[in-house]
Amino acid sequence: YRIIKKYNNLEYLDLIYNGLKIRLSPFGNTIESKILLSSKIREEIELYEVKKAIRSKGVFIDIGANVGYYSLFAAKFGAKKIISFEPNPVLCKRFKKNIELNKLEEKINLFECALGDKRGNAKLYLEKNDIGSSSLLENSLSTNFINVKVFSLIEILETKDIKKIDALKIDVEGFEDKIMKPFFEKSNKKLYPKIMIIEDSGKEQWEWDVISWMLKHGYKLVNRTKSNLILKLI
Repeated sequence: YRIIKKYNNLEYLDLIYNGLKIRLSPFGNTIESKILLSSKIREEIELYEVKKAIRSKGVFIDIGANVGYYSLFAAKFGAKKIISFEPNPVLCKRFKKNIELNKLEEKINLFECALGDKRGNAKLYLEKNDIGSSSLLENSLSTNFINVKVFSLIEILETKDIKKIDALKIDVEGFEDKIMKPFFEKSNKKLYPKIMIIEDSGKEQWEWDVISWMLKHGYKLVNRTKSNLILKLI
């Protein structure tokens, strides 16, 4: 990492990563750094569960998409529809480039907005050392922010006529409860994700315990990785 930064001073780097074409800007975004520098496939267990759930022609929802890592793999796995959400315009630009490189414009629908419990506007607090860790939470340590549009998940899914969700991944730095509570409360159970991958490192910020609710309403915890919980609707 230090050698690349010192001697190449690269703005971005194009590479083939497990069959996907990805353009990386590896400085200041943890996921891009790890894709470039780790010898392991990032979040391989989670991707395996997505692949099983989607099989072919499945529906995948990616909340907190960053540069599109999960969405790109879901497309590679054969998903019929992929709906992705990312509010940071810098990351959206990178994500759209990765969509273009892989010719996935017809498969991936990227919504450049945040999700929450209601429609409106919010401040996205930007983390200086890891742009992917930016947060809508007001108690973020960062004072640098941009204004972003906020929608509810259910209203977006209705506009896209989504009747089922085979797999959903959510990583939004402690804002997971604000998104999933109204979704679960307003949705028919037929729309509940068959597999859900959720980061819980920010759960101390939750006002509503997403995991406990899911375990009481038909979900089973099937795996816990370093980064995420994987729950299956049974």
